[in-house]
Amino acid sequence: MYIIVKGPFTENMHVLMQHVGYGAHRSPEEISYTRRTGGDRYPRFHVYPEMQGENIRVNLHLDMKKHSYEGFSRHQGEYEGKTVQREMDRIQVFLESKTRAAQQEKKEEKKKGGFFGGFGR
Repeated sequence: MYIIVKGPFTENMHVLMQHVGYGAHRSPEEISYTRRTGGDRYPRFHVYPEMQGENIRVNLHLDMKKHSYEGFSRHQGEYEGKTVQREMDRIQVFLESKTRAAQQEKKEEKKKGGFFGGFGR
């Protein structure tokens, strides 16, 4: 499952992935991040973020267990379903809150001073 979240973002991709709870997954082929669903190594969410200009393309699946055969990278994984959708929604909400536009809105809200800010206190 994948989504594209429109930027620009206030932080780099590595920092954003850490803030959303993912750790770097070391692989010479590509950049990816994982997040455990519990205390064990599996199952775990596996994310492949990719910058596309100012936007981030997020590709997510749920690794059920490690691959079974030496030399093969195929493994059992879920690429759709409620669990994957919930996690993707969580990532999307977080990333959208970290765009420059979202941060600017927060600054403007603080300047207004909330409800009573408009009454000239």
